[in-house]
Amino acid sequence: MKLKKIKNGETSKKNIKKLFEFKSIASELIVTIGIIAVLLTGGIILSVSLILSRAYDKQINTNNEMISGLISKNLSSFVNTAYSVTKDLSVNSEILSMDTSTQNKVLKEYQSRNPYFDLIYVQNDSGMQTGRSAGELADRSGRWWYKQLQQTQKPFVSKSFYSATSNKPIASVFMPLYNDNKVIGSIGADLKLDYLQQLVEQYSSKEDGRYSFIIDSEGVVIAHPNSELISEINNYKTLTKTMQVKDANGKIMKDNNGNNVTKEEPIKICDGYKQIVQSVMNGQSGSIKFKDNNESYYASYTPISLNEQSQSWSIVTVQNESNAKVVMKSIINTTLIAGLIILIIAALAMSFLAKKITKPIIIISDLLTKASTGDFTVKFVTDAKNEIGILSSSFNEMIRKISNLLKGTKELTENIKNSAVILTEKSEETTRSANEINTAISEIAIGASNQASDAEKSANLGVNMNEKFVQLTDKTNLMIKDAEISSRVTSEGVNKIEELKDKTKITLEIIEKTENSIVGLNNKSKDIEGILEALEEIAGQTKLLALNASIEAARAGENGKSFGVVAEEIQKLSEESESSTNDIAKIIYDIKNEIVSSANMMKNVKLVSEEQFISVNDVNQSFNKISETTHNITNIINNIGSFVEEMDADNNNVVSSINNIAAISEETAACSEEVTASIEEQTENINEVSIQVRELKEKASILEEEIQKFIIE
Repeated sequence: MKLKKIKNGETSKKNIKKLFEFKSIASELIVTIGIIAVLLTGGIILSVSLILSRAYDKQINTNNEMISGLISKNLSSFVNTAYSVTKDLSVNSEILSMDTSTQNKVLKEYQSRNPYFDLIYVQNDSGMQTGRSAGELADRSGRWWYKQLQQTQKPFVSKSFYSATSNKPIASVFMPLYNDNKVIGSIGADLKLDYLQQLVEQYSSKEDGRYSFIIDSEGVVIAHPNSELISEINNYKTLTKTMQVKDANGKIMKDNNGNNVTKEEPIKICDGYKQIVQSVMNGQSGSIKFKDNNESYYASYTPISLNEQSQSWSIVTVQNESNAKVVMKSIINTTLIAGLIILIIAALAMSFLAKKITKPIIIISDLLTKASTGDFTVKFVTDAKNEIGILSSSFNEMIRKISNLLKGTKELTENIKNSAVILTEKSEETTRSANEINTAISEIAIGASNQASDAEKSANLGVNMNEKFVQLTDKTNLMIKDAEISSRVTSEGVNKIEELKDKTKITLEIIEKTENSIVGLNNKSKDIEGILEALEEIAGQTKLLALNASIEAARAGENGKSFGVVAEEIQKLSEESESSTNDIAKIIYDIKNEIVSSANMMKNVKLVSEEQFISVNDVNQSFNKISETTHNITNIINNIGSFVEEMDADNNNVVSSINNIAAISEETAACSEEVTASIEEQTENINEVSIQVRELKEKASILEEEIQKFIIE
């Protein structure tokens, strides 16, 4: 098994090695630069996606928290207003008179002025109603809310329950009625939940996949864009829904106390809703992300504290992740398309550049192939002034020298043939001398030939080295271009950071002006408080004057009755002025709280902006260091390029010297043969000299035939 694994590993390594073995420089350039471009583009797209995802998560939660906060303020204002109106009624003298006709008139008037009330009613201390804004009086001593009032004798806002009158879910405000510190009855005001329904629908959006709903202190959904959840009382705390029981005729059934008969059924909600309900029941606010039916959702929740003994209600805002991130997905898709277009353009540019670089090399390779077949009339013509131009000059010079060498060899061959004829004529005279000297000359010729062969091999090695130096020069130039691009991009980054720094300064100035405006608004609200205090004092004095006038009218007897009526009207006006002043004071107090909250928020925004400005400075310094480092790398690469060019020049000198040595060696061999011919002219043994001369003549003919194969100018 181990041997198989080793063999498989070796096979995979060989396959990888073959994959990166390129048959051309163009392929190597395209693949290498292509891989770099793909990695850079992929890294940029991945980074943009991660940054956008994190930023959108934070922004989505912030938006949902803001919407929950707005609904919370509106809901709190709605409930508090209803609570204040009910409280005003609980101290109204006409209500405290417990006279049915008087109470009905006042209750109807208040309901008409406040249409969000479904019904307003008053009970005496035995639970029997003494006044209603609509409908017939009835005994309410058996109702749960009446029993709670009797037990606690404190006002409260109720949980959601079915109205026995309208058969719809409602919430109510209940308060005890006091007269001389004694409970004489109670007042109740049923709130229509239509306003709450309109409120959550106003801040819900199908397009954004966002909706909000309200739950009361018992976990009951009292407002939801889905009206089915409101027609039945859904409790997310006990996981039950309460439905009204109907008889065979479809009418709502009542129990002995007149309450609607209901039944409960279990419901299911996802774990995310369970966590939200548990948090708001504990008075906590926050944001979470959860899944429901394989879809992800963002949720923000916040509790709302109500007056007196009332428990808190809660606002929950939920948004579908796919809808919330539509814009982000569009940006990512656009980035992917742009990245693909950039890669295609880069691929085309790389292909063009690779062909432009390798085309001269391919031409030289073809010319060398022709030269290897004996055609030395080839010539490389180019207008390039770069390394290709230098290579072209060197190639043409090499062909010229080889062509001249072949010409010299051809002429030398003809001379050898002529000398052979002369030696034949004089061979008889120089036979003995030729035999003695011929051996020495042959050894010299062999040595010179070997030396010429070795010099030729060295020249070929020098040519190969020259090609490698050309490749090295090309690689160095590519590195220089990449370094220059990196330096330019870094400079652009520094400029962008400077722009961001200027924008941050402007933001800080705007925040400071806004903070000053809020402070001025706070001062104005204090001035209004002073005016209200003056109005309260005037109302108190008016009330006192009215009381004094009533006393004086009583003393005057029959003559002071008309004056007493005027005094009573003045007293009513002073009470209404005092009530209105209190309402205005509450509104001013809420406005002041909002101003203080805004001021605190502006301080936090200012602090965050200042921290952002410091971070921008840090990034600017980092970019400056990167720019300096990139500049140093560019200088080093330029120095390397200079060293490579110097080495290439030295190599060309070495090749030239080796070619000169080869030419000298060949000339030495030729001279040796001429000396042999001269000695053979003096030989005494004509027969032996003749044989040598014939052999020399035959070899010269063969050499001449070989030289004829070369094509030279």
